[in-house]
Amino acid sequence: MADKTIEYLKEELTKEEQLLESLIKSERFFKRHKKKIIAAAAALVLAGVGYVAYDYKMEQDRIAANEAYARLLANPSDEAAKELLRQKSPRLYELYLFKEAVQKKDEKLLAKLASSEDRVIADLAGYHLAALRRDGEALGRYEEGAILADYAKLDSAYLDDLAGRYKEAHAKLERVPVDSPAKPYATLLRHYGVAK
Repeated sequence: MADKTIEYLKEELTKEEQLLESLIKSERFFKRHKKKIIAAAAALVLAGVGYVAYDYKMEQDRIAANEAYARLLANPSDEAAKELLRQKSPRLYELYLFKEAVQKKDEKLLAKLASSEDRVIADLAGYHLAALRRDGEALGRYEEGAILADYAKLDSAYLDDLAGRYKEAHAKLERVPVDSPAKPYATLLRHYGVAK
């Protein structure tokens, strides 16, 4: 029984020694790297504060841009709202300009927007510009995979029909995919609009 008690005490002392030893090692490590640890903690706190501040600023910019857009929809001649929208949300500003250009059939503005960095705006503006100009070549070059490619085929086929190029018109209408939302219009145009 005494042997078991002595063994038990030795194990307990060994565990306490190991705990004490690890505490001493941790203390030494902290003393040796104290500045680095504090700098890392400060960097983490600053990064967190920076992230929160950035997120707050972005949210405020979104709110301001949306308010400016709403003001522009109510009053398109509001230059202050237009400038605020341009500064706070250039993409939404371009979308507003696109809407205005399509409504007013403004070829100059559509041509400018067709070279936008925003691929969607550039794509839509290019299509509308070609359709507005009734430019069959531009509609024919309109990229496959572009947003309104199937509608460009419809427009191009219609222009071919007006020019008396019926076979080309039929061929373009046949290339409109079956699952395209433009297919019913292509079918109607092929059966009732394009002369034989």
